[in-house]
Amino acid sequence: MQLIYLKLGDYKNLNGLEIKFQENENASVIIGNNGSGKSNIIEAISCIFAGLYLHNPKKVLNDKTKLKPFNYTLHYTVKTNQVKIDYDTKTGWKFSVKQGEAVEVKFKESDFFKREDEMLPSQVIANYSGEESRLFNLFYEPFYQKFTSDFLKLGKLSSVTQKLYFVNKYYWEMALLTLIYRDQTNKQLKTPNKDIENFLTETLGIKKYKKVHFTFNTSKYSKYQKTPTIDLVEKLNPDKVKKVEYSLKELMQKTQGYTDKYFFNLLSTAFLPKREKIISEINIVYNNDLDTLSFSEGEKKLILLQFILEVLADEETLILFDEPDSHIHISRKEIIKTLINKYTSRESVLTTHSPTLTHCFDLKHIISISKDNGKISIDNNSKFEIIDKITGGIWSYQEQNLFYSSKKDILLVEGKHDKTHIATALKQLSEEYPELDFDVYDMKGATNIKQMMIGLANCGQVFKHKIIAVYDNDKEGLSEIKQNFNKDNSPILRLTDKTGNPSTTFYAILLPKPVGSSEDYTIENFYGSDKYEQAYTDALTDTKGFFSNRSIETVAEDIKLKSKNILADNCNAFDKNDFQNFKALFELLKQIKAL
Repeated sequence: MQLIYLKLGDYKNLNGLEIKFQENENASVIIGNNGSGKSNIIEAISCIFAGLYLHNPKKVLNDKTKLKPFNYTLHYTVKTNQVKIDYDTKTGWKFSVKQGEAVEVKFKESDFFKREDEMLPSQVIANYSGEESRLFNLFYEPFYQKFTSDFLKLGKLSSVTQKLYFVNKYYWEMALLTLIYRDQTNKQLKTPNKDIENFLTETLGIKKYKKVHFTFNTSKYSKYQKTPTIDLVEKLNPDKVKKVEYSLKELMQKTQGYTDKYFFNLLSTAFLPKREKIISEINIVYNNDLDTLSFSEGEKKLILLQFILEVLADEETLILFDEPDSHIHISRKEIIKTLINKYTSRESVLTTHSPTLTHCFDLKHIISISKDNGKISIDNNSKFEIIDKITGGIWSYQEQNLFYSSKKDILLVEGKHDKTHIATALKQLSEEYPELDFDVYDMKGATNIKQMMIGLANCGQVFKHKIIAVYDNDKEGLSEIKQNFNKDNSPILRLTDKTGNPSTTFYAILLPKPVGSSEDYTIENFYGSDKYEQAYTDALTDTKGFFSNRSIETVAEDIKLKSKNILADNCNAFDKNDFQNFKALFELLKQIKAL
């Protein structure tokens, strides 16, 4: 299954939005500021397929959703079919299908749905990590209710999964046990899957299984007729006691003949129904008496991702991940991309506002959205290519998106400490400088500021806001100023174009230092000497290992850097009076704002 093209009508703030998925291969990563409408795209796609699976787009838009039908155009491929669907709220659906190299054929609605198994994705799976249940309540709940009712109450086995499947944080115990179940089944069949085995042993650190514990609500299942779900429960708990435990070998023997997906479906109907929960707890004891209840939220999230991609989805599945990296430590976000890349036959759409995760993916996978006057649109990726080239990749795509969508003037500073101190000072002195509101970007060095300013000035883009370079008042800063900006006696300098004309967009200043001072002046000099001395003293109190086989010059440099880190950490707790020297800088910025 692969998405190709989507155009939406009047759905929330997405009216007229067009997304071209075709070049994104197996993964589309939607990025944008908070509130820009990333999750609305996931909602709209869910709504479209809910209507298709129900054979009625209006059936899902009931009083509960409080949503109106909307027009859309959707193109995708599934199996060998290239499917085009147009929906108009007045005239209904229009379907056309091209099979392989054959001529495109128009389908009547009834004929299309007679062949829906080959015309629609096998299922649409959505995964959301937060507490919000809106997406489930709007579109997925009817499919869940029917699935659990068919299995638990009626014993129907006609469908082995839900067409619209919502997987949230409550699934992780079953997901883990199912992954272990598949791993053990593969080993029994002598068809080991290294991806699952490595995930369990290396990512989760499970080296040895000891026991699997189940806790039961025995009063719940006596009222149900004999269904496959009840059959599993009675196999696991024939004596109807509250708790049972099995070795992994014993559990595999008890459930012999089950496929992993069927085992999961039975587990889910016994474990998930909120008011009819038959199995209330699943816990796996492993290694040296560790248990799976001690897994972190990030590990639980990775379990769900691996489970969805490996077990629940197939090659004809569309997977919608809403912020899949939430709770996952920054050092492990790369695992998400690695997992998705192992399953290139699955079509995944992700939303995120993590710079680390977005930068894991190539630019071709990125769909950047911007919000202007309440309406969202897709940014042209060529803009990101420009910034990526100019900065040598020091900004993530998320930072590039924030830069392009900013409605504020921009400050480009040499380092992270400059960004921290200026942003904190602006906050402290906001009452005196209400007109100063900037987005501040760390350029990781004075040379990178020059590359950024010149690159932006010559990239052909028009910027409505001012972009201001703020240099340290030292030898390097002075050198950069002299080389690239107009030479006059004003403390406010402008970037000059190829003909020597000064810019009205690109400005530069040196950090203003006291008259008569001949010393290098960095952002830390704006504070009273007592603040920097305290940070330096704190740095000196923790020098264990600093002097091992190292020169005194290297040690001194490390202590200096450590003291700067401490000062940046401490500045949030400083008093407003500690920021008075920043006013000299803010007065210069105020003058530039007025130009």
